[in-house]
Amino acid sequence: MFTHAALMGDLVASEQASDKVRLHELFNATVHLANQRHRHVVSSPLTITLGDEFQGLCTTFSAAVAIMREMRWRLLQETVQCRFVVGLVAIHGPVNAKAAWNMVGEGLSGTRQKIEDKRDPSVYRFHIPGDPVTELLLNALGGELTEAEAAWTNRQREMMLAYFETKDVAAAARRLGVIPSGGYKLRSAARHLQYESKWSVVAEAAELIDERIAA
Repeated sequence: MFTHAALMGDLVASEQASDKVRLHELFNATVHLANQRHRHVVSSPLTITLGDEFQGLCTTFSAAVAIMREMRWRLLQETVQCRFVVGLVAIHGPVNAKAAWNMVGEGLSGTRQKIEDKRDPSVYRFHIPGDPVTELLLNALGGELTEAEAAWTNRQREMMLAYFETKDVAAAARRLGVIPSGGYKLRSAARHLQYESKWSVVAEAAELIDERIAA
């Protein structure tokens, strides 16, 4: 019986960063903010295990997916690349409510293996023990989302990031110093509807996974 969703992340090519101190500060700030904003669904806080990696436990798969997306977009604002994985786990024994280490359980090693696969270009990865079909489909969607983001121009990415925060095209356009119609054009060029439809499928699948576990 699965008890939690593990969320892990790993900065991409952090050793090649020109300003490692700034990168470390941004990474720490992002992890800290995620813990603060989502403390009601974080069972074991997101914890930086090495200088460029973190891990934590969430109460549901849906919560872990939402936090993953938020962290990804926050880091993208600073053009920082990070790969993530969400995996189902069954923790044996007490959950460490202070830091995400010194715990044992099924699914942890499989989730860790997903994040350590440097051959996979996707930044959104998933591990569903016992359900290879769902895992395969979610990882395919993760790959498509990664490709969509990689295809954005700098301006399109700025618009998508601004819209993600404001949920208002006009407000996002003002941030970029363009008129609303220009904002709509940028959002359309970024294939916003297709991108969001894929995220909707991921979110719906996450809710179904949660329902199945709770049953």
